[in-house]
Amino acid sequence: MFRFMSMLCAAVLRTESLIAFINRGSQHAVCICGISLSGWVTNLHDTYFHTADTHIPLLGRADLWDIFLHSAYGNMTGKHAQKNRKTVEKCLHFEQDFKTMGL
Repeated sequence: MFRFMSMLCAAVLRTESLIAFINRGSQHAVCICGISLSGWVTNLHDTYFHTADTHIPLLGRADLWDIFLHSAYGNMTGKHAQKNRKTVEKCLHFEQDFKTMGL
């Protein structure tokens, strides 16, 4: 789970860096769009940075924890994560922040 969280964080920070770079050299609007995993990154970026003009998550949700613990993808979740469900939920649960800070 640590590697997955690190990957998400790196992708969100990379997105923020790209937006900052674009904004330094342009007055054009910036749209962030992602499909599936990139949709999750789009939602995370919108929730915690909200610096793009538009965020369009395609097939990306804000309930990552539920996907890994209660969906068909649950069988791909590692044994350590399955044994520590509360920790997984705590780490991947950003729905309330998404509702109040995001879209």
